[in-house]
Amino acid sequence: MAFIPLLSVCLESVNDEYQIVVSDTTDVYDAGDNTTGWENAGTLNASELTAATLTITDPDNVETVINVLSQIAVPVVGTFQFTALTSNDITVKDGRYKVLYTLTVNDDEIYTACVVKIFYPNIKCCISTLVNKLRNDMNNKDLFDTVNKVKAWEQVLRRAARTGEEETASQYITLLQNYCDYNGCGCGCD
Repeated sequence: MAFIPLLSVCLESVNDEYQIVVSDTTDVYDAGDNTTGWENAGTLNASELTAATLTITDPDNVETVINVLSQIAVPVVGTFQFTALTSNDITVKDGRYKVLYTLTVNDDEIYTACVVKIFYPNIKCCISTLVNKLRNDMNNKDLFDTVNKVKAWEQVLRRAARTGEEETASQYITLLQNYCDYNGCGCGCD
């Protein structure tokens, strides 16, 4: 059975800063449960790698390439997480991210995995700001209606992001960013 790399990508908030966390979820070879995993003569041993990169394409189609070869243990003993990408590495904003994981043995033997994710941390901040305003002014019917409308838009965005409906997600990101920009929530929607 051939080696098939697997990848997970998520957005985490650490000390009020968003980080993109990428993990290799391939795991090690197991004849019964994981016949496409690391460290088997029929798949791939980490010691055979000559290069390993993560290429992150952000919502503005800017590519950032990160060498991760030194972060892959020899031998691989399970799943593992790469060093989180912070604002020093990449700008985290609302939109579509593509993460391409490339493992190279030689020119004829290259393995890849690609994950597309839609993140919207600034929109979440804006909605949270609105909800907090409502908590302080529970009798404001206009604000109550606005929060309900914006939360409904967020639910459509969340569903589209989760199911890979990129066009719908993009439309709702634009709608919510415009709303947040117009209302000056201060969350960096752009």
